[in-house]
Parts: sequence; structure tokens; C-alpha cells
Amino acid sequence: MLVVKSTGSELPPLTGGIIKRSVLDARAEARRLASEARAEAERLLAEARGEVERIRSEAYATGYEAGLKEFTARLLDLQRRRAAMLSDAEREVLRLALRIAEKIVGREIETRDETLLDIARTAMRSIRHASAITICVNPADAPKLERHREAIETLRRGQLVNIVPDTRVSPGGCILESESGIVDAQLDTQLRVIEQALLDMHDTQQRDARHGSLE
Repeated sequence: MLVVKSTGSELPPLTGGIIKRSVLDARAEARRLASEARAEAERLLAEARGEVERIRSEAYATGYEAGLKEFTARLLDLQRRRAAMLSDAEREVLRLALRIAEKIVGREIETRDETLLDIARTAMRSIRHASAITICVNPADAPKLERHREAIETLRRGQLVNIVPDTRVSPGGCILESESGIVDAQLDTQLRVIEQALLDMHDTQQRDARHGSLE
């Protein structure tokens, strides 16, 4: 889920230990809650259809067809509105799950230098051909990464590695620069990419469900 600019190489999935666990937990919880919300929306729609059919039968028997049409339209509109509200709630659940993951990872980064090292290592693996790499980190994180310089240089033997404090980088993340391109491994950037992917998946499922309900 790293964000890369000006390079066409395929990036590996996010592999940082605590980040991967937190994001996977968030995605699993979001999917569970979204599934429950979708099931409730489908149940409401099924109930609406059943009620419409019941009223239709009664109305035909008593001759109130004109009133039936108006009532049917209003009832279906109400159920669509309720389904739309549930869909909006699903999107908020997805966002909430990612915010929880972000807080968990943020606390982990604050307490463990190794987590920042893990993020930097993952980002470095996405740069395949470079004679030198500049790792830009928040000034508060620069000393943490410097303490692990030997481990970083071991990963990229023969390459010059520079660690540069940069106030533009959010705490807990890093941006790598090289002749191969720029890799944005900031936490908020990675989670926004994941969030958009989950929302896109949710919207696709909603469109499929609507199309299926019309068949």
C-alpha cells in the first residue's frame, strides 16, 4: 500500500508487523459490520416487497387500485431511503475502523523504534535500482532511525543511505527519494489508500446488490 511516484515498478504489499496486523484487523471488522448492514438492508427490502404484495391483494379485492398505486410508491420510497441510510452507515464504519487502526499504529510507533525501522525497510524494498537513497523523516523520528542505521545499510549494501530530517513528513512515517522515484511511506498516506480501496469495494458491492434486486 505504499505510494510511489515516477516509477512503474510493482510495489510489495504493506508488510510492517504492527501495521499489517492493525490494518487487517480493521479490514476484517469493517467487512463484518458492513456485511451485517447489507443483510439488514436486504431484509428491509424483502419485507417491503412482501407488504406491497399483501396490500396489492387486499386492494384488488376491495377495488382501491388507485390508492394502492400511491401507497405502493410511498412504501417503496421509504424502504429505499432506509437502505440508503444503512449504506451510508457502512461507509462510516469503514472509516471508523481505519481510524482505530491508525491510532493503534501511531501508539506503537511512539513506543517502539523498531516499528519505524520496519516501515523504512518495507519502503526500501520497493526501490529496486538506485545507487543512493534518501530517507526523509520527521525531525522527531530522525534520532530513532539513526540508531538503526547499521540495520538499514545492511539491507542495501553498496548503496549510499542518507537520513534527512524533514518537517513535511508526518511523525511515524517516511518518504524515500532516489533516481528510481519517490516512495511515500507515511502512515496517513498508506491508510488513505487502504480506505479508498475499501470504499470503492463497498460501492461496487452496493451497485451489484441494487442491480440484483431489480432482476
